[in-house]
Amino acid sequence: MEVAVIHFIVLGVLSGVTDGAGVLPDGLNAAVGGKVMFNTTLTQGTPFQSVNWKFGTEDIFTWNVNNFPAPEYEGRITFFMSTGSLELRNLALTDSGEYSVTMLLPGAPPQTGSTRLDVYAPVSNVMVTSSSTELVEFSSVSLSCSSSGSSLFPLAEQQL
Repeated sequence: MEVAVIHFIVLGVLSGVTDGAGVLPDGLNAAVGGKVMFNTTLTQGTPFQSVNWKFGTEDIFTWNVNNFPAPEYEGRITFFMSTGSLELRNLALTDSGEYSVTMLLPGAPPQTGSTRLDVYAPVSNVMVTSSSTELVEFSSVSLSCSSSGSSLFPLAEQQL
């Protein structure tokens, strides 16, 4: 019984210290030229006093009665006032990184969260070549594969 209670307490403490726990998803992936939605877990109709989105330490969008996107994000952001969520469009590889949000609600402590976005170039120009087209039982063959774009795996994992 004591072990179960201790496990419950440890799990509760660990979930409470997870950065951005419950406000933003853990991590997001998207393609170059595409879009990503940073959905918050707040319910629709939440009356915000202000909402501030950041990329790293740079403010990219602030809402407090008016909308204020940073100049380099104009035309790329849609803010959803009902939930504080943010859509970012026309993604570039340089959009990869840490995003955070701080939302102020009347009479409540600030709601904060952070997540990581990884932007990848779509894979294209895939080519598989063989060292031999004449295969014989018990002989060996070497296959090579090449492509353009981003890899989802570190280089060491690609070498088979």
